[in-house]
Amino acid sequence: MEFLNYAQTTSSSWNNFFVMMFTEEQVEAERFLALPYQKKICFVPFESDEKELVRVDFRNHGCMADVPFWRIVNGMATGLYPYYDVVDLLNEGKLTKIVKN
Repeated sequence: MEFLNYAQTTSSSWNNFFVMMFTEEQVEAERFLALPYQKKICFVPFESDEKELVRVDFRNHGCMADVPFWRIVNGMATGLYPYYDVVDLLNEGKLTKIVKN
């Protein structure tokens, strides 16, 4: 039985690491962009030209106006608020939107 050495295992794991977060602050989003990960996405409520920053504007949909942004993003991850295809995002790193903004 062959064993991978620790360096090979950790290198492989870090290369496949997917980082996802959300913020309402432009400064935090800019700091997120500087992280050294290839696979990353940050959900934000504002426009951006950066492909890693994805605007979510559920607040513009009547009944969602009073829902906190963090609750909307968490609800997207659990399927409560369908917005993107989670399987595509995690398997392929591709953001396939389910709803139109």
